Amino acid sequence: MNHTHAAEEFPQLTLGSLETAFKNERGVELPGITGDSQRAVVKLLDQNDKKFDIFFNDKGFHNHCVHHLLAAYSLGASPQLLEAIYKKFEEYLRPRLPSKVKITKENWTEHLGKME
Repeated sequence: MNHTHAAEEFPQLTLGSLETAFKNERGVELPGITGDSQRAVVKLLDQNDKKFDIFFNDKGFHNHCVHHLLAAYSLGASPQLLEAIYKKFEEYLRPRLPSKVKITKENWTEHLGKME
């Protein structure tokens, strides 16, 4: 099993690399959220939902792309950094397969937790 450190897997995130960074009265750089980063994160979340399965392996490990994107966005990541994060997940996430049955408001509880 190949174990890599998270720093090797994801682009280096530094406060200086974030667009619209500013310094507060204590000299700490704080990132900012922009309209461009909001549009980027919404687009990427939608793509993730449509393109990838909720699980990325047969052991039930779930797709963390949403968590990573929203955490980075909340910290003020640029659209370019959000794209880079998403591209890392694309490398190993499983494609979302079409459902074998039509899920409706009436029957969704019958299929909850089933991989059909």
